[in-house]
Amino acid sequence: MQKLQELKFYCPLTIRREPEYDEEYDYGEEYPEISPFAVAGYADTVQKRLETYCSDDGKRGLMEYYDREKSVSEKVYSAVPSVTVRDGELVGMYTCQVHGELNSKDLEELRDYLTGQSSDGVGEGFEQREIRTAEYGNIYVSFWNDSDEWSLLTEEELEQQEMEESMDMRL
Repeated sequence: MQKLQELKFYCPLTIRREPEYDEEYDYGEEYPEISPFAVAGYADTVQKRLETYCSDDGKRGLMEYYDREKSVSEKVYSAVPSVTVRDGELVGMYTCQVHGELNSKDLEELRDYLTGQSSDGVGEGFEQREIRTAEYGNIYVSFWNDSDEWSLLTEEELEQQEMEESMDMRL
């Protein structure tokens, strides 16, 4: 078996807060969204809550539940969700421990699996867990949104995208 290497995927987060109660307004309104830049200072608080939520996942993290392609199961030892601050923005991150290199088919299969975890697994379950903040009250963090701007990119792909956006801004 080859030495474990680290592979990271990043995704945007959707962060909402509980609406403030006001007798003039319907309390049933959608929870207002908060910018991931605004809550970057709460990265440690969100990470601790995420670790508590994922504490039953075992040593392999989300790969404990993986039952699709044998080649991916053999190559990817673990996949653990977390949050980090990148360029001042709180983002979701999956850190994977991989034996050797993934071919393009395996990489896309892993991305598809983690996308599903973002939308249904971690995304759906974790987003229902309140996280107490001093500034915003209870917030809810989701690894998913169904906009066209949502993506799950490797660190290399994200750096490439950032470089292209930077070049576009210069034009």
